[in-house]
Amino acid sequence: MRPVRIVIVCVIVAVVYGVIHDEITAHICVEYFTVAHPHLFPTQSPTILGIAWGITGTWWLGLLLGLVLARVATVDAGAPKLNARFLASRIALIVGITAFSALVSGVAVYYLAMNSHLVLPDPNVSPEKHNAFYAVWAAHLASYFAAISTSLLVVLNVWSMRMRPRGEALEPKE
Repeated sequence: MRPVRIVIVCVIVAVVYGVIHDEITAHICVEYFTVAHPHLFPTQSPTILGIAWGITGTWWLGLLLGLVLARVATVDAGAPKLNARFLASRIALIVGITAFSALVSGVAVYYLAMNSHLVLPDPNVSPEKHNAFYAVWAAHLASYFAAISTSLLVVLNVWSMRMRPRGEALEPKE
């Protein structure tokens, strides 16, 4: 049951993060979802689009992380098995780094776009929304990159921690 809990926690955390992230970005620039994405629903509502794309864009990443993390945290009968509660701080670290990366990237690209006079080739995005569009785009790219790379680091950390011989402390050897 331990691996199932880890997978469920990862999926829930990913979806909650995705909905919050997409609610914010959809309210900044709804055109990112209405112009640059396939239509899930015939709506222009940033709230509905934020929820729909928040779930659609993240459940699979949470599932993938959950499956890999559950496997790494619970395989090998000789090593102590880890549970979702133990992994919570590492999952929170992934979310924190992902959110911080999205925020910094979005703000930085917004100001770069504002000063560079970037123009989107799509006429469906009004010129006054171009900077916001670029900012939201950058926030989404940074979010995916940070989530994937930080997840890989967490998986490696958990694996290396579990593969240490029993009794080996984290203290430096003399």
